[in-house]
Amino acid sequence: MATRYRFGESNFPHFITFTVVNSIYVFSRELYKEILLESLKFCVEKKSLRLHGWVFITNHNEMVKQRS
Repeated sequence: MATRYRFGESNFPHFITFTVVNSIYVFSRELYKEILLESLKFCVEKKSLRLHGWVFITNHNEMVKQRS
């Protein structure tokens, strides 16, 4: 897991996008979407993540978040 990436300004929303290795269509499977969704819910409830929206696309994900 990468640890060198940090968000600088916590008062402003950040746009996050990531692509699956080799652009495999992992999010075409409902199970994998549910795993990511449960992880996002956990971060909202337990880690003070303010998630404004997200989009599941078959081989990558995009979200706008803000951490308070």
